[in-house]
Amino acid sequence: MTIRILDENVANKIAAGEVIERPASVVKELIENAIDANGRRLLVEIRDAGVAYIRVSDDGRGIDAKDLPLAFLRHATSKISSDSDLRSIRTLGFRGEALASIAAVARIEIYSRPQDEPTGAYVRIEGGQILAHERAGCPVGTNIIVKDLFYNTPARKKFLKSPGAEKRYIIDAVGRLALANPHVAMRLLSDKEEILSTPGDGDILLALQAVFGGDLAGGMLPIRGQLPPGTITGYIGRPELARGQRTHQVFIVNGRWIESRMLTSALERSYGSLLMTRRFPVAVVQLQLDPAFVDVNVHPAKSEVRFQDDSMVYKSLLLAGRRALGQTEVNRTWVMTSEPKRNQAQWTFEPAIMQAEPLREPQSPYVTTKPQAMRVIGQVFQGFIIVQTPDEMLIIDQHAAHERILYERLRRQEKEGAIQELLLPVTLDATPEQAHLIETNRELLRSWGVGLEGFGGASFILRHVPTILASGGNWPKLLVQITEALAGSSPEEALLITLACHGAVKYGDQLALQEMETLVKDLFQVDCFGTCPHGRPTILRYSRGELETRFGR
Repeated sequence: MTIRILDENVANKIAAGEVIERPASVVKELIENAIDANGRRLLVEIRDAGVAYIRVSDDGRGIDAKDLPLAFLRHATSKISSDSDLRSIRTLGFRGEALASIAAVARIEIYSRPQDEPTGAYVRIEGGQILAHERAGCPVGTNIIVKDLFYNTPARKKFLKSPGAEKRYIIDAVGRLALANPHVAMRLLSDKEEILSTPGDGDILLALQAVFGGDLAGGMLPIRGQLPPGTITGYIGRPELARGQRTHQVFIVNGRWIESRMLTSALERSYGSLLMTRRFPVAVVQLQLDPAFVDVNVHPAKSEVRFQDDSMVYKSLLLAGRRALGQTEVNRTWVMTSEPKRNQAQWTFEPAIMQAEPLREPQSPYVTTKPQAMRVIGQVFQGFIIVQTPDEMLIIDQHAAHERILYERLRRQEKEGAIQELLLPVTLDATPEQAHLIETNRELLRSWGVGLEGFGGASFILRHVPTILASGGNWPKLLVQITEALAGSSPEEALLITLACHGAVKYGDQLALQEMETLVKDLFQVDCFGTCPHGRPTILRYSRGELETRFGR
């Protein structure tokens, strides 16, 4: 076996694989560089989902002409100079790998001019090789163009997803970076069409409105928290805004958008029983911490961090979330104690948060066999149907039960099945991400009876719906639910569940006795009648013996 040192070109391509996974990775790295350069107005333009063309321009500090070629050398950076700097990183970039990695697998042109220079400079690179370096007239700031991504690494290009999916990754990345940096105005163009635009005035709610939509922004609650090395701020959604996926959760540490299972767990646990099964809160949570408390040098993509004390962060976010939701009146705070043996200060949370969730009433087992004899007694709380059998009392969730019935009907229905033209078509406004999902799944929506037509920009006209929705409904809410379904890993199945949920009778609907009897009869004629398509129970059972025991008989 012969051991050899790889040449620089091969080594750079291998290293690029760690940092540049897809076009969205390029967009993320270039935006972070622009923000680090104090850019306040950013334009991001992509073509062919970023594979053919990516341009990021900013009005930041710019790069000196003599330094411009150096920016594309591996481990060349202006942000740190010694290992001690790693303990106090305040910039988004610092590793000196991004530009070199991008240059290794693409064709690049860059123009840059500092504020105090009369002219700027131009550099052209292909596959990591500098082909041109010269003076050029250009505005203050930096304008970088990335073309033909992965042109010299076809194996990497082959593993990219569909253009629609790759474009969605880019929209998601720009949106999260915009939420992490509301003081920066960002504009995203895709094939010359504006997809996203944020004002850059520092108001995170306005940025949230641009990214997630106005309906969400209006239902957010401020979250505030304190911990010894910093603060927690941001907004979390009211429980009724919860989504079917975690795509609307954004965590930001010192201006850096990160992914963290620990923060996700703390946030979701703060809601306790306020959330339904498989529903996830909307949130934009910012942690501003002493840089010495956070290790950002964990992953080449810088999407993960380590905290010096995970428990402290977890408990602080948990408490802040509960306070925002009005679930606690206990005034807990961090206090400093000391360890006599070590003569060292230590922070403790007092009084301690109970680790166990509040006790809930035990639920009865699911009903798995159809009762032989039933009598509908009536409805309570305009949401539950009471049914008597010879030996049990059944409580049926009318919405969950009807949802299961409609879902089974849709599954049996052929595509291109029964649809209903709306007497008055409805105009709906979508967010950039929602508009993209609708456009790329138009055929799937049409095949299940959802007729959405483009109406300019991110607006659509709803002309027809499946017959099960013909009685009307909250159409803006349906738009949100449909796009959530399309964003998942099984969009067709999720779409059927969404349509069934939207068409089902609601909790709070008053039903006549005959309507209740029909619903109960239809429920026991379908498969899996014990749960709704989301997995929640449709029926709870209480035996005659259990009731007699409770009343002391």
